[in-house]
Amino acid sequence: LDRLRLSHMAVIPGDLYEKHMSDGSSGGHGDGETGLSVRVIGGLAVVTGVREGSAAWKEGIRPGWKVESLGGKNIEEGLEELAGVYEGHHLRDLILASMTQFSLTGDAGDDIEAVFLDGGGNTVSVDLLFEKKRGREFELGNLPVVCVCGRTR
Repeated sequence: LDRLRLSHMAVIPGDLYEKHMSDGSSGGHGDGETGLSVRVIGGLAVVTGVREGSAAWKEGIRPGWKVESLGGKNIEEGLEELAGVYEGHHLRDLILASMTQFSLTGDAGDDIEAVFLDGGGNTVSVDLLFEKKRGREFELGNLPVVCVCGRTR
C-alpha cells in the first residue's frame, strides 16, 4: 500500500490492534456511533465535532476536549505506537484519525467508558451510548458499508 501512495486504507499490525483497538468481540465494530468527530492534533486525540442531540452532546462533551481513554485503553499511548509504525507516511495523520474515529463505533445500544480532559483541564468520565448510525447505508464494491446522510439549510 505504501508504494501505491494512493490508498486511504490502513493495515494495522495485529498486536497493536489487539492492544489498542480491539474490544474483544468478534466481527466489525457494529452499527452504532457516539456522535463525536475526532482528529489527531499534535499526537493528541481531540474532539472536533459533537452532533447536536447525540448521546455525547447530552453528556456535555464539546469540541476542543482531549480524549484520554476509551474502553479503559489509553488513547495517547496507542496513537504514539501507531505513529511510530507510520512514521514518514504521507497519510499518517489521516490514518491515526481514522483509527481513533473507528474506536468510537460499537453496537447500537451498548456503551463505552470514555475519559476526557475538558477545556478547563478537568477530567470528565462518561459512559457514552452507541446510537444507531444515521443516514442511508451505502456500499461500493468490497469497501466497508458507510452511512451517508445530508442536510440542507
